[in-house]
Amino acid sequence: MLTLRGPSGPRRGADLRNLGIIQDGAVLVADGLIREVGPSRRLENLAAARGADEIDASGRVVMPGFVDCHAHLAGGDPELSPRTIETLALRVLQQAVRHGTTAVEAKSGLGITAAGELKILRAYAALRELPFTLVPTFVAATAGQDFDRLLPVLRRRKLAEFAEIQCEEGGFTPEQVCRFLTLAREAGLGLKVSAGHLAIPNTIAMAVETRACRWMGSWI
Repeated sequence: MLTLRGPSGPRRGADLRNLGIIQDGAVLVADGLIREVGPSRRLENLAAARGADEIDASGRVVMPGFVDCHAHLAGGDPELSPRTIETLALRVLQQAVRHGTTAVEAKSGLGITAAGELKILRAYAALRELPFTLVPTFVAATAGQDFDRLLPVLRRRKLAEFAEIQCEEGGFTPEQVCRFLTLAREAGLGLKVSAGHLAIPNTIAMAVETRACRWMGSWI
């Protein structure tokens, strides 16, 4: 069992070998939460373990799942049906699961049109019925989309939890970004600003003011 126990913060050098391995380990889960982790013999003798269902993982590795915080599970070919988009997204998701991913932030942004974006997000909504953590994010693709109407619909129909917009050279203007974030916040969506090395000036200040999420050193 890999517990990855150790000091908080990034690990470098020799610390990368510190996996917190427990030989013949066990995990006690109750009500969907991990209650105990340790050697099998100790957990088997716990009162809370009496009557528990046992899943035998002998010969296998038990470890924390991977979290993919930026994934486009589906594109936006206008000719594709919603069912086809859902099937294609499911295939990608199944591949991720086979490689140990247990949670994904699924982004739109490749739908070309507002209708295409809605088809992608509806496909994600259908996949949320699976025993898997999927967090849908609407990504603004073009300034021509009617965000005044679209963003409230996404929240009302539970098609997105976050709204994201790019704030880089050649993308949306600062004014457009600010308006988008204001509308998204009013609609009750979480906010994300995508900004890399081509970020326009004052991007970080704008993200701070609107309380957008931060990830990997970039405001997204």
